[in-house]
Amino acid sequence: MDGLICQLDAGYRGMIQLYQELSCLAESVGKHLTAGEWKEVDALLARKQRIMQVIDARETEMGRLRGEIQEKLGLERFSLASLPRGPAAAQLNSTIDELRDVIDELQKREQANEEQLRRLVAAVQAQLRDFDRSKKAAKAYSGPSDLGESRFIDQKK
Repeated sequence: MDGLICQLDAGYRGMIQLYQELSCLAESVGKHLTAGEWKEVDALLARKQRIMQVIDARETEMGRLRGEIQEKLGLERFSLASLPRGPAAAQLNSTIDELRDVIDELQKREQANEEQLRRLVAAVQAQLRDFDRSKKAAKAYSGPSDLGESRFIDQKK
């Protein structure tokens, strides 16, 4: 049993590293958003997607390990509390706590980036509205009129 728990712990240790990479990427995305460097943001988002695919694959493996532990212990549902007490389970609990902390930090950075993107989108939308108004005003003063030719009648009395 301890072998399976150690494998699970090792898997989560690897996940910690991947989530830390995502957190660093999120920080970089925020800096590049601020600088308006969209190509760099795009490249960083592509890297993020690749890391997320690795996390998904590892999570599948972690699910298999959890299922195996669940089956060996005869549990309806896997939980850390139901693991046998010992150093392997204590280490796994510590690893899970560390992973939660890293994920919390990542979520904060992602939320900050999302808010920054919202502000940038709102600014671009405002610029587009201003541009559209300017375009309409220019068209009103420069285009041919539907009223036909103008005639002025000057009468002196």
